[in-house]
Amino acid sequence: MKSIYAILLLIVISTLITFNVEGYLEKIKIAVSIGVLKYIVEEIGGIRVEVFSIVPPNIEPHQFTITPQVLYQASTAKLIVIDGHMDWEIKLVEQVAKAKGVKQNDISINLMDYKNNMTILEIPSWTGVSGRNYHGYWILPENIIVIAEAIKNKLSEIDPEGREYYEENFAKLKEEINILNKEIMSLKRKISGVKTVLAFLAEQYIAYIFGLEVASILTIEEGTSPTPKTMEAAYNTLKEGGIILVSDVSSKMPVYNTIQELSKQTGAPIIEVMITMEMGYTSIMMYNIGIINGMLLNRSIKYTSTQANQEVTWIITAMLGITVTIESAYIYKIRRR
Repeated sequence: MKSIYAILLLIVISTLITFNVEGYLEKIKIAVSIGVLKYIVEEIGGIRVEVFSIVPPNIEPHQFTITPQVLYQASTAKLIVIDGHMDWEIKLVEQVAKAKGVKQNDISINLMDYKNNMTILEIPSWTGVSGRNYHGYWILPENIIVIAEAIKNKLSEIDPEGREYYEENFAKLKEEINILNKEIMSLKRKISGVKTVLAFLAEQYIAYIFGLEVASILTIEEGTSPTPKTMEAAYNTLKEGGIILVSDVSSKMPVYNTIQELSKQTGAPIIEVMITMEMGYTSIMMYNIGIINGMLLNRSIKYTSTQANQEVTWIITAMLGITVTIESAYIYKIRRR
């Protein structure tokens, strides 16, 4: 009986200690402009932060608008982390800083301030548009490290007592990304040079990661339609065996209907990757690796061009991709223990 009481006492003490660490810790409330930044902040901040995303996961970030409710919600945060290339983000930080009577730099991290330390791709000259592509730049592994370090430094400034904790979490994230890079290189060796039609600029970074050759980009700006010349180039690329790359950004745009029509006309597979969904960065990338790997296996399966057979092979692609993703996620879980 005494041993039972002793065990129960240990359980109670253990529970109280855990509750004391997590329950009574005054967490830093942080707002992020898009979902994927939420994960990065949580990865570094851990139990010392409480993070929420300003843009809901079912809303395309470029079409988001500020409302009084959004402004109030953002003003409750001690820190606002923004992607930095969308006008509404800048306006939001300006309005919150003005309402609080503080400098913008004191309450925010604008990732554009670190662009010189990151890999930012040029928009292909053949699109007729010049300049750098700021859509989805943070999906690159090397850019994630730069972003995470900026968050680590800011959190250490706000919360000096947690500095060592933030440093440890940053080191863990770098280790995860080193492992991820090996998986990326393994797939890149298989698909480098494959011609690709992109729905939108954001997918350029996924193509870059895996060494895909971008032959056409259907839309450069949100809400615009592809030109006849662009459509012709895309059609020819797909008829010659190219693939279509779509993301969870472009799938919410009008151009997605055009993508589906092109796929029907040419029989080309649509590879839908993740960029902005609210889940861990390494999980997003392992999912993308799985989906693209599944596509590769699908391309090796001989089938006729009938709609029924096409649908079956695409289902196989999805199943293979999901299987690879689950297995990869399990491997990551084991490695992190």
